[in-house]
Amino acid sequence: MITNEKIYDYDFAIIGAGIAGVIAFYNLTKEGCSCIIIDKKDRSIPYLLCKLVCEHDFPFMPEIPKNNVDIFVRDHWTSIYASRNIEALVDGKEFGAPLGKLADEYQLIQWYLNKGIEYGGTIQWKHEVTGIKILKENAQLTLLSEKKTDIEAEVKKINVKAVILATGASGIQLQQDLGFQTPTILNSITATFKNDPSLIMKNIPADYIFRLHPQISLEGMLWLNRAIDYFNIGYVSSEEPKEMGIKFLRILQNYQPIQQYFKGLEKKIETLTVKDFHYKKCTKYPIDAKVSDRVVVIGDAAGLLYPLYLEGVIGAAASAKIASEVLLELNKNESSFTTQDLRKNEKLLSTRILNSYFKMGKISDEMFFRGNEKPPFTIWDAYLNSINELQQLRKNIWIAYRCQDLENYPEENDLWCGEQIYKHLPLSKKVSLMPFFLKFKFIS
Repeated sequence: MITNEKIYDYDFAIIGAGIAGVIAFYNLTKEGCSCIIIDKKDRSIPYLLCKLVCEHDFPFMPEIPKNNVDIFVRDHWTSIYASRNIEALVDGKEFGAPLGKLADEYQLIQWYLNKGIEYGGTIQWKHEVTGIKILKENAQLTLLSEKKTDIEAEVKKINVKAVILATGASGIQLQQDLGFQTPTILNSITATFKNDPSLIMKNIPADYIFRLHPQISLEGMLWLNRAIDYFNIGYVSSEEPKEMGIKFLRILQNYQPIQQYFKGLEKKIETLTVKDFHYKKCTKYPIDAKVSDRVVVIGDAAGLLYPLYLEGVIGAAASAKIASEVLLELNKNESSFTTQDLRKNEKLLSTRILNSYFKMGKISDEMFFRGNEKPPFTIWDAYLNSINELQQLRKNIWIAYRCQDLENYPEENDLWCGEQIYKHLPLSKKVSLMPFFLKFKFIS
């Protein structure tokens, strides 16, 4: 009789050491499972990237130390939503509590990785998974190490009970080879600037800024996250990275509403080149099937970025926690990790975030990014005017940031918001957009 030790090298393999992957790694190793996390990059190399962590994310990250200032560099009190001509501020101080925190992504990932190692987990950097073979008794992964020549590259195989795909937008071929859909892929570009903390506070008016401008992008936003001694600014688009780099240079050097952000920088904005930017892909819209025999897809790989803002960690944290819960239960019951067994993952994901919070996000995305709207973002402008005028709307946004039970997310707040937006539209737009607002029950 063949023993389990010969069938499995590890209980679980996690491909991708982004936020979703490392949270799953932590959750599984903490409960005694043998896990390996594999990434093409070396995630131990520091970098500067600030991420929003809303209060509603923390139920999916229960053990993370919220008072760790290396990870959570700043309380997130203020958000500015903006268009070409209008800015609207939501300030947690108006309602007595912050919207969440701003996290240093590198430190956040390292905390989960280090804890996973403490619990006996294994890390494999600079290895690419080139194939996954689903067998009756296990899943077999083929790993290719990063070497200077193909001749030197090391190939090895590992056997596991189940695989978690947490590859973001970088593992599309692997996803397709396993028969999964792929989410909509967009390109993202980011610049990072270091500055004196006092100048950052003086120059940048909010912790998070989200600006829609039709000449920047019709698919995404120009965003900014403010840390302590650095800030990130970037945008999302369907354009090719080369085009985005050239455009981003023009935006940073010439777009007047953001010029104040760069005062006092050691590196002058005029000296930037396209090589100073970080280019990556991001995903949008959840795929339908997120499980198959011995495989679960989580985080950005499953299209679980919040549809409107393409920001934050809710999709990564929630899908990692839920997948971990399901895999732990199946492992305890000595499951074969069939598609049928794993479907509980999809049911829980739908119940906890997709059928409530994400559903309203998709509606908002469809409302604000209407491709046939002339001029673009008229509804967005009405939204900003509503925020500025109505304290209750600002409070509803604050509640959305802080809601601890997204399974019972208060959709009525968003429906009321839609009603107020409709009231703030120009009369000519009310007529043409009435069918849309009726469709989503913003008006009756």
